[in-house]
Amino acid sequence: MDTKLIEAFIVVAHNLSFTRAAEELGTTQPLLSRAIRRLEDVIGEELIDRRSRQIALTPAGLALQQEAQNILNQIGVAFQRARSAGHGSPGLLRIGYVGAVLSQVFHRGIRKFHKIHPEVTLDLIMMSGSAQTDALRAGELDFGILRFDDHDRRNLTWKVIGRSRLILAVPADWALPPDQPVDLATLRDAPFIFAHPDAAPDVHAAHVASCDAAGFQPRNIRYVRESDELRFLVAAGFGAGFVYETTLLTQMDGVRFLPIANPPENLFVDFYLTWLPQHPPRLAQSFISCMTDETYVAWVMERDGGFALEWRHAIF
Repeated sequence: MDTKLIEAFIVVAHNLSFTRAAEELGTTQPLLSRAIRRLEDVIGEELIDRRSRQIALTPAGLALQQEAQNILNQIGVAFQRARSAGHGSPGLLRIGYVGAVLSQVFHRGIRKFHKIHPEVTLDLIMMSGSAQTDALRAGELDFGILRFDDHDRRNLTWKVIGRSRLILAVPADWALPPDQPVDLATLRDAPFIFAHPDAAPDVHAAHVASCDAAGFQPRNIRYVRESDELRFLVAAGFGAGFVYETTLLTQMDGVRFLPIANPPENLFVDFYLTWLPQHPPRLAQSFISCMTDETYVAWVMERDGGFALEWRHAIF
């Protein structure tokens, strides 16, 4: 399909006037009208309702308007990558990540890659893990940095690049020592905030297992679907919640993050670099090497009357 037809439709949809759209495109109204007719013939649906003096988009036209700009953007990226490959220039890598994982440890791999390939554009896009796996399969991402949780791993290649364990987020005004790991058993009667089992079943299971290991089941549980919602409710005083050690890299008013005394050894989350399994081009191979040559595990340290996070080399 000629992309100029889509471009013409976007201008008409924006102006809702063939006259103004023709002026903007530098063409005539009859030529523009015929172009839109050709696009309608290709799609097989009427896009513009011409029955009244003021034109309007049909339901099909509204649907196309929502997607048309994305289509052109994707075509533009594809053309840019093709030109870069043709001229031997470094090009572009599109990297998805979930907000919680783009931490100091992953900066090291990205910084290392940037030193080797300073002219390469790294397009970092924050999105959920499931959105990343879908985008990888659709060719809209080159790499994902994510927790797999319950996401579909089919047709993907991955490697662990980091590991983090659970700690506890508590309201700042709870009477707990700020410089000591918290004994979960002392909170058996406290309200808790858990990940919803439908939204993140493995994270929910880890929350339940932590309490089981401490010898109790919480009596008052509130469920959330997003980690940001969990931290907000903790700050508002609704209860304690489990988060991962990487959360120590962030600050939030009204919340204290405390390590758990005697945590179960098997409760942790792995962070993955993920990509499609076909043989990646040389540039992508270099990125994989920079991100996976060194792997790290989060390590909570006592420091200045509180706790801080360090990263230590690890082999998984």
